[in-house]
Amino acid sequence: MSKKEITLKEVESVGIGEASAQEYARFQPWEDNSVSMLMATRGMVDIRVWRSHDRILYPMNQKRVKFDVVGEEVAEAYNNLFKTATTHPTSRDWPWLLTTEEDNTPEPEALFKLLKAIRHCPDCKVPIGNDKFCPDGHRAYDGLSGLYWTKCDPPAPMAFGNIDDPKDFSTQNVWPYMQAEDPLDQVIEVNSIPMGFTLYRSDIVKELSEPWFKTADPELTYGGENRGSVGQDIWFCIKAKAELGSRFGVHCGAKVGHLDPKSGRVY
Repeated sequence: MSKKEITLKEVESVGIGEASAQEYARFQPWEDNSVSMLMATRGMVDIRVWRSHDRILYPMNQKRVKFDVVGEEVAEAYNNLFKTATTHPTSRDWPWLLTTEEDNTPEPEALFKLLKAIRHCPDCKVPIGNDKFCPDGHRAYDGLSGLYWTKCDPPAPMAFGNIDDPKDFSTQNVWPYMQAEDPLDQVIEVNSIPMGFTLYRSDIVKELSEPWFKTADPELTYGGENRGSVGQDIWFCIKAKAELGSRFGVHCGAKVGHLDPKSGRVY
């Protein structure tokens, strides 16, 4: 029997109860959970951010490593981080990249929630492990972000773009997804995701042409005729969707704070 053929009955046999066993099986813990945690930083990390990162729950008995870059322009920082993680002898064959930032405070369970969701087909919700396609040929998400909000009043969810319009990067309505009972229904597909707490498949980085990140100003819409500068996160998503047909989503049940270091407020 292959590791993907483990049945719910066999999971239940460890004595954790049917409901817990079902959730455990949905997580697909037999898959490779090795993750490279990446941070681009100015060099000063608030104690609240440090504490939240220190409390992140990781799957048991799995490999992880942390890489950081200090003081570089953000696009160049992420180019260097992604290059290091996908070529370093320690982590080059690992399946997951987790980007974090110095002003984001993820809840302890956030990584577990992202791993569970990204391992299910966005369309038919079947478990697919670490594969990029489900048996029916639907493409899985190549990147999945936790949900956090802009540092302004009123705050807006950082979930950008109606997928019916590839040039739209307006803020999307996440409320229905936040209210969904099933965690797999809490993911909204969007055109672009932020990078404050985001899980990527490392395979897409290897398949994508370089540079992976760039800060630019292409013509995009933001809920109307307005244009705005494009950060490295939007650039990456545009490039991956154009070259690979990638899909991206925001998990509205994976909570991430957004710290304003000047006021001390967490959005």
